[in-house]
Order: sequence, then C-alpha cells, then structure tokens
Amino acid sequence: MRRQAERRPEAAAGTIVAASAARWPSLAMEVAAIQRKAGNRAVAHALTTSVQRAPVPPIAAHNVKMASAPVVQRDSRKSKSKKRDLSGQDLSRRDFSGQDLSGANLSRANLTQASLARANLRGADLSGANLTDASLLMADLRGANLTAVDLSNTRLGMTKLRGSNLDEANLSRQIFDLDDLTGVNLRGANLSGAHFAMTNLTDANLFAANLTGAVLIMVDFTGAMLEQQSFAGLNFLKPILTEAKLAKVNLAGWDLTEVPASKANLVRADLTAAMLPMANLSKADLTGTNLANADISGADLSGANLQVANLRGANLHETVLSGANLKGTGLRDAEASSDTLWPRGFDPKAAGVLIRD
Repeated sequence: MRRQAERRPEAAAGTIVAASAARWPSLAMEVAAIQRKAGNRAVAHALTTSVQRAPVPPIAAHNVKMASAPVVQRDSRKSKSKKRDLSGQDLSRRDFSGQDLSGANLSRANLTQASLARANLRGADLSGANLTDASLLMADLRGANLTAVDLSNTRLGMTKLRGSNLDEANLSRQIFDLDDLTGVNLRGANLSGAHFAMTNLTDANLFAANLTGAVLIMVDFTGAMLEQQSFAGLNFLKPILTEAKLAKVNLAGWDLTEVPASKANLVRADLTAAMLPMANLSKADLTGTNLANADISGADLSGANLQVANLRGANLHETVLSGANLKGTGLRDAEASSDTLWPRGFDPKAAGVLIRD
C-alpha cells in the first residue's frame, strides 16, 4: 500500500518559510514586517531568521541577470491609463511600474522585459501577451484576463491574482506560497513544478490543470474544482478539502489523516487503501467511491452519501456513520468496533461487517 510520508505541519511551515526566504529575501523581509504588524510574531521571526540563514539560492544567477539587464524605458505617458488600448503594441522593456493600467487592453502586446511592478492591472486584458522576463512584482492583477499567457519566466512575488483568469496559462515552476488565489480560473493551466504552501485556492478552478511535480502543502481548496486531476507524484500534505469538487479523482493510498472534507464531492473517486483516520467527511458525497481497505477509523461520516460505495476490508473502528446513506454499500470484511456509530436500524453484522474490539 502506497502512503505518503507523514510530516508535522510545523515542520512543513518551516520548509515553506525557508523556501520563500531563499527565493525572494527582500520580499520575505517585507512580508515579515507585515506579519509583525498583524501580530503574527512567530511567522515574522521565522521569515527574518530564514533570510539571515538562507544560503544563496540556485536561482540567484537568474536574479542577477534580471538586475543587470539594461534599464527599461520609462513610459512617459500619464500614469492614469485606465482602459487604455495598447493591444498588439511593442512595449518591450517599457517601465510601467506603479502606473494605473486598470481595465487596459494589453492583449497580444509584447511586454518582454517590461516592468509592471506595483502596477494596477485590475480587470486588464493581457490575453496572448508576451511577458517573457517581465516583472509583475507586487502588481495588482485581480480580475485580469491572462488566458493562455506564458508566465513561466515572469517575475511574480506578492502579486495579487484573486479572481483572475489564467485559463491554459503557463505557470510552471512558479512559487505561490501564502498567496491568495481565491476564485482564480486555472482550468487547463500548466502548474508543473509549481510550489503552493499555505496558499488560498478557495473556489479556484483547477479542472484538468497540469500539477505534475507540484508541491501542495497545507493548501486551502475549499469549494475548489479539482475534477480530472492526477495527484500521482505530488507532495500533497494536509490539504483543506471542504466542499471541494473531487469527482473521479485518484487518491488511492494517500495519507489524508484528519483532512477537513465535509460536503466534498468525491463521487466515484478512488480512495483504495487511503489513510483517512479522524477525517471530517460529514455530509460528503461518496456515491460509488472506492474505499476498499481504507483506514477510516475515528472519521466523521455522519450524513454522508455512501450509496453503492465500496468499503470492503475498510477499518471502521470508532467511525461515525450515523445518518449516512448505506444503500447498496459494500461492507463485507470491513472491521468495526462496538463504538462505531451506525445509521438507525442498520445491522452491520448482516452486511458482513466484522465487529472486533
């Protein structure tokens, strides 16, 4: 049975902080200041310490290259550029840093090596734009259209992307630690090798996105669309899956101990031999789900729909199944204890359950 190695959340948080500090030390210090003001002294201290101790990262050469590149040409037009039409124009190496480009049309524009740091790009159209080696550090891209844009070589950091459209965009190897990506459309996006740690992906759409080799540590997937996802080869630690849409996903053998997944849609998902002790699956839809030989001990499945699900050989010791729909559920050779709570009137022994204390 394949299982993921267990790690303490505290250790994972330390790894996140260290990675972020090594990647962007100056930005890490700014985040530390913000966290300190917000009262999060532990996070602020961890960031500061990691910056001080962090070795020179392997991507430093890339940063030096960016820093030593010729100074971009400052755009002399007014900073108030709301709804400006710059579609298809050659804006390479222009400096738009700090400018108001909200609602602007930058579709198909050439923004190679351009600086859009701290720019207001809310609601802007950047679909099809060339952003190779461009800087979007601390830019506001909330609600922006970035359909099919290649951002794999674009500098991101503290970039606001909430509600943006990144349909089929290339975000491979980018780092989104601590970012708020609520409501972002990442349908079909290339997220291979990307790093998500304590990232907020609430209500995000990751349908058919490429997550090959991605790292997903303590990510909030509340209400997110994750159907047609392959989680093979991922570092998938301590996710929040409340109300997440996970129909037909393959999580066989995964360690999802104590995972919050109430009201999640796991219809026909493969959870064979998965580790789910103490998980919260209350009111989850597990219709036709394969939970054969899974460890569901101590889990809360109250009110869950387990109709025609396969729980053969599963560990149901102290599992809460009160109010669950067990119509047609396969339970033969599953093991339960006298503390297991069943739906009213349900006879576990008649269903082939082995009661062992």
